[in-house]
Amino acid sequence: MAAEFDVVCLGAPVADLIVRSLEELPPKSTLRMVDAIDLRAGGTAYITAYVLARLGARTAMIGAVGNDQFGRFLEDELAAAGADCRGLVRHPTLGSTATVVVLDDRGDRTYIHAPGAAKALTREDLPDEVLFAGKALHIGGALINHHLDGEPTAAILREAQARGILTSLDTSYDPTGRWHLVHPALPHLDVFAPGYPEARMVAGLDDPAEIAAWARARGVTIAAIKLGEQGVWMDGPGFTGHIPAVPVEAVDTTGAGESFDGGLLYGLVNNWPLERAARLAVAMGSRTVRAVGGVSGACSLEEALDFGGRALRDT
Repeated sequence: MAAEFDVVCLGAPVADLIVRSLEELPPKSTLRMVDAIDLRAGGTAYITAYVLARLGARTAMIGAVGNDQFGRFLEDELAAAGADCRGLVRHPTLGSTATVVVLDDRGDRTYIHAPGAAKALTREDLPDEVLFAGKALHIGGALINHHLDGEPTAAILREAQARGILTSLDTSYDPTGRWHLVHPALPHLDVFAPGYPEARMVAGLDDPAEIAAWARARGVTIAAIKLGEQGVWMDGPGFTGHIPAVPVEAVDTTGAGESFDGGLLYGLVNNWPLERAARLAVAMGSRTVRAVGGVSGACSLEEALDFGGRALRDT
């Protein structure tokens, strides 16, 4: 039976309140003026789903939102991008997951996070008819998917691989340091795409090439160690090496890694060579940082190819 979707994304939809620009928080009981406070759609899995839908992939999202204005906003935004939202669960009492993202003048971020409905999502909430209905299953925000992290995530990925589904995982930063919870997933991953700060903590290594080799030795097929403005270190069948970012002036780095994931998965489910898929991923990540918000750089495939230039078109 043909897959209903190209990619199914599992994780927390997040309402991002983006504050810019602020170098440090003001003292208590005082007022600090900023340039703007914007409401944007975000979340590791959500941004990847949004980017995939805009690229033209058949995409579904699974996650939890509250029965509130943030939840309605997140669902409406994703549906408008063209993604299927049947897998979104509305929690009756908890609010939607929300993050205050504080940007400084360089575009670097500090986060204040309220887990909300995401902390209540369990395996029983995930409809199998959507969860396993894609060519690929991407789990975003590992380490803050509270009831799914560790063995539950590994079990989902193991079943997906048994069904012939390409599996993918990206992490969030865990301030509690439970990095070992990623380890059970590694033998069941076709794609492991963490940012460098998380990757070095998960692996206990500093060199991106060594981290990627460590992951592959534990069963990962493709390791993509995202290096921010330095691009990515890739290690997988057919290509191993560094791909630089597309030079841009960064305004807001929110969503760059998640947009990378969307570009990479789009290429892989369309059977592109790994290097070309990675170059599309880098183009999507670089494009995102030029504007405020995690989904602001989402675009059509043709726009992405134009942005990536000859290095992408000729790969």
